[in-house]
Formats: sequence, structure tokens, C-alpha cells
Amino acid sequence: MPTALIVDDNAINAELANVHLRRSGFTTRIVNSGAAALTAMQESTFDLVLLDISMPDMSGIAVCETIRSSAPALPTRIVAYTAHAMRDEHKVLYAAGFHDILIKPVDRRATLAMLERQGMGAQSTHGPPPMSTERATSG
Repeated sequence: MPTALIVDDNAINAELANVHLRRSGFTTRIVNSGAAALTAMQESTFDLVLLDISMPDMSGIAVCETIRSSAPALPTRIVAYTAHAMRDEHKVLYAAGFHDILIKPVDRRATLAMLERQGMGAQSTHGPPPMSTERATSG
């Protein structure tokens, strides 16, 4: 089963992404800060990281750049997850190491399209989401 790390300081946005990914066959872990994301990445490997751009402790761009500089060959797909990425900002996000961009609030169709673009669309299920979410908070 593919794994996803959801990084968002807004619990509602994180849960919405969580439901879409679990229904697409992912085992998920949710953290609410950039620092917690870096810790999670050291503890586990993930197939996908859905990374909020605007967080209070560390920007998503800084988290992505840190992941990419510490493990440049890491095959994890990192997707920017933001409510405010204008077209001119997309270049900055891709240059930082993101593979894709999802605009909040995400819906199922946008999530499935992103998974297809990233070569992860075959796991999709239509039943209730499996109960396989681990939650962590920054301490």
C-alpha cells in the first residue's frame, strides 16, 4: 500500500486531504509543522508528501528544499498544497523541488488528477477510507 505524509497546520485541510488519499488507497500520516515533517521523513519513507506552503514554523518551500538537499535521490513525490499559488509562483515551487501543485481546497477530482500525473493513480478505491491514519503534532 502506498504511503503519504500530509503536512498542514490546519486540521480541517489536513483531514480533507487525508480522506481523499485514503480513498485512493494510501496509508497516511498527518503532521502539523515543517519541523514535524522533517522528523517524519527521517523516521519513515513515504511515496508522497503533500506539503502546505504556508506554515508558522517553517515554510513548505524551506521544508522541500531541506528534504531535497539532504536526500537528492529520494524518489518521494513532493506536492505543494496551497491556497494562493499564482502562476508566476509555480516556477518558484518547481525550482524548490516540488513535483506538482494542488490548490486548496482540494476535491477528489483534483487529488485523483494529481495522483495520475505522478504515476500513482492505479490504487484508487471507491469504498470507505481505510482506518490507517497516524497523527502527530509538533511538540
